[in-house]
Amino acid sequence: MSFRITETRKDNGILVLNISGRITLNTYLILRDVATMVLNQGWKKIILNMKGVPFIDSSGLGELISFWSSAKRPEIKAEIKLASVQEKVDDLLTITKLYTVFEKFDSVDKAVESFNSQ
Repeated sequence: MSFRITETRKDNGILVLNISGRITLNTYLILRDVATMVLNQGWKKIILNMKGVPFIDSSGLGELISFWSSAKRPEIKAEIKLASVQEKVDDLLTITKLYTVFEKFDSVDKAVESFNSQ
């Protein structure tokens, strides 16, 4: 499976990035480039649809954290939410206690609703 990130929804200022493939040492730079691009474009509400991500290694996890911390910078003030996280990735977020950092939702629609209810 190749690694891809596509955009599918830009409703009410919400950007959904659909990620498919393993986020690893070989692919995390793609995530970094996309993160830099969307934050530079001024997106403030970002959902990472993780439905197609079966595995994340430490490099990929580090890049997710970097994306989150860049989004939280005072000059950016963006929010990132995760949707449709697969079981192995969810276990990793639990083991590393990153579930306290990332808001997770069962579906993209529920993540969108959470932005709309703010």
